[in-house]
Amino acid sequence: MGQPAAKKQKLDFSNSFTVHVGTERKQYMLHTSFATKTSGFFRIAANGRWKESKDNKLTLPDVRPSTFEVYLEWLYTDKIVLLETETGRNPDGTPKLRKGADTAYPQLLRLYCLAQYLLDLTFQNTVIDHLIKSVLHFKVHPGVSDVKTIWPLVPDNSPIK
Repeated sequence: MGQPAAKKQKLDFSNSFTVHVGTERKQYMLHTSFATKTSGFFRIAANGRWKESKDNKLTLPDVRPSTFEVYLEWLYTDKIVLLETETGRNPDGTPKLRKGADTAYPQLLRLYCLAQYLLDLTFQNTVIDHLIKSVLHFKVHPGVSDVKTIWPLVPDNSPIK
């Protein structure tokens, strides 16, 4: 006889908080149970000791909304969906979209920085897995400009350095 199925934890959608992201302070509603599942930062914020946590409002001014949206998609679906980059317009007016190494690496490296900031080791490892898959797929490594972008954003003891 096989093992009994693992009990799936019931999802809790009853508590949420607001996160203002970027310099434009784009607003996102986030379920506390999802946010605290893997993020140490959100766990600390949710414990009520910060002034912001008492108001159920957090601010991440140094994070791009597009980066945070990829994180949220992963948080709720367990999938990293990278954004395509608009590179102009087609004759019919629709956007020309590009997805390749030159757009994937900057996004993945920003996601890695966000994962470190949010103390989310699970997401950090997922991003590293995607970086490795991207190197194998595109057959090109992140460039010097990619490294220069994230170098000042990660701590000296960061594994990515």
